[in-house]
Amino acid sequence: MQNWRKLETIVADFLCDNCTLFETESLTDQVFSHIQDIINDLVQELNAEHVLIYGYNAAKIWILGEKNASGKLKDMVLAEVEKKKKKINEDLSVTTRIIPFVQPQNIEFLEIIGCFAKSRENVRNIVGDKEGEKVEVTGTPAAHEEIQRQMLDILPKVRRSKYQESKKKLFLNVFQSQSALDSLDTELDRSGVVAVWILDNRTVSMYSDSPEKAKLAMNCLNGVIWEGHYPSGNKTLDPLEEALLGTQNWLDKKAALEREAEPLFVERNAESRQLDFASLTINQNHVLEEIKGCFDLNVIRKSTFVGRGKRVAFMLQFKNRMIEGLEKEFSVEILPVHESKVLEISGTSNDIANTKRALKREHDNIHKCDHKVESPAMVQHINENPKILTNVARRNNCMISFHEDEDEENAGSGAGESAIEFDNSTYQTTLPSNKTTCAVQMGDITKLTNCEVIVNAANEQLEHAGGLARAIVDAGMQG
Repeated sequence: MQNWRKLETIVADFLCDNCTLFETESLTDQVFSHIQDIINDLVQELNAEHVLIYGYNAAKIWILGEKNASGKLKDMVLAEVEKKKKKINEDLSVTTRIIPFVQPQNIEFLEIIGCFAKSRENVRNIVGDKEGEKVEVTGTPAAHEEIQRQMLDILPKVRRSKYQESKKKLFLNVFQSQSALDSLDTELDRSGVVAVWILDNRTVSMYSDSPEKAKLAMNCLNGVIWEGHYPSGNKTLDPLEEALLGTQNWLDKKAALEREAEPLFVERNAESRQLDFASLTINQNHVLEEIKGCFDLNVIRKSTFVGRGKRVAFMLQFKNRMIEGLEKEFSVEILPVHESKVLEISGTSNDIANTKRALKREHDNIHKCDHKVESPAMVQHINENPKILTNVARRNNCMISFHEDEDEENAGSGAGESAIEFDNSTYQTTLPSNKTTCAVQMGDITKLTNCEVIVNAANEQLEHAGGLARAIVDAGMQG
């Protein structure tokens, strides 16, 4: 054939009211080669314009020219196509033909769907060569025709189904592990999706027999591999947490986790001051719990326990063995501050919480009672001999002091650094049922320091994603 040109050029140059364009179906190379050899003779008979446009692994015959002549040429070409197909079916000789220009992902797709199965009649062997981007078929001409026809039906759909997404390095590390590929194959089978994928730089391309199924296959991949970071939300690691990442405790925990939750990849993200990690979804909860547990066990923080009146002083004087026992049991350090009215606790988050609960039980078991001395003579005697009270206190393991107003309500549960101080913006009322004082105050609830816990409504998943719930969680983690 001479002067082959692109179809759009031919159409632009020649198509007019008296011209028309015909095209055949996609032809196998056997049929196409035969038509190519004889089409010049057919065209000379009719004097019609024509052009051949190659498709993927095959070609179509495009016929352009005056309506009457091109129509006759089309009929002649189709007749030759049928004649060649009949001859192919009658030929029983065995040869090997090469189908070129087949992409590796297409060869893999053909393997998955069983296109290369050798159970067909007159097919001796089918080999897909990904490196050479070709398929070799050994068999009769009819076998070659059957295999290539099936490829012509499938491969254009696979090519058009391409769906791709860019992924992070950690994600790709997990994706390329054998356990992840096995899990993805299982998930695809469960979803009834046949798909293949290729990885180019950081881009994963998914192929199936339709764009919708390729996208569904990508969703399966995203479901199998889970990507996260610690801490959650917008909070970053604080200096104490960052310091942990340089210790042997963290390195040992990280190595153990990567063995237990294989494949798991963890790295420190200095830019966002957090830990980035990726793993299989089945390991998600385990990884989160283990990482959080490592921080809870190894990050040493400080918190305060505020007592009522002189109860903390009593604990320090008469319960020092109890305090020493708590220090040993929970691996914490307890020191008095603010003239022994407040205890400072140094330890991990869990140990501090356990210590505070134990201190509160002891604190609440200490009782205060008043004894009024009304006799002026007795008052004078005590004032002149204060050792009387000291001796009584020593004999009875108690503290005795002259009467003073102790604000019992200002020192609540001992969970923070100071009591609540109501101001003029507070609304207070006394409940008639039990004479309890109920007070409402405008302010930042996360700044309350004399309570053990703040309770807030949550969703069914207990996810504190925003609003007050998120603020409470963030304040607690900073605590």
